[in-house]
Amino acid sequence: MAGKAEAPILRRSEAQKILRAMIEGRLAVAEPTVDFEGGVRYIKVEELAEASSSTVNTLLDEMESAGFLLSEAVASLAVCPKCGSHKLILQLSCPACGSAKVEKAFHDRAHELRPRG
Repeated sequence: MAGKAEAPILRRSEAQKILRAMIEGRLAVAEPTVDFEGGVRYIKVEELAEASSSTVNTLLDEMESAGFLLSEAVASLAVCPKCGSHKLILQLSCPACGSAKVEKAFHDRAHELRPRG
């Protein structure tokens, strides 16, 4: 297995730009955003690397695999198990009768209660 210094990922200019930004303190954490059209995106990294969303997502995965980055789950995203799409339409229905006609309802005791100060 190749060491970090020999990793082919270091030959990519986009990876070099990301690492340089991290070393210089311009990028401490690559924070994801979720976009309905684009899915999970790292917009600041896209700008620093001057690369597309798909290129950055692949690049970050490769940099993590090579040991240059650590990742931590920060959110969950529902996707279709058949095609992998994140563009889902979720519909509510009653489990008791199957009706899709649901209403917003509040119960008096479902509110947070605090003593008056």
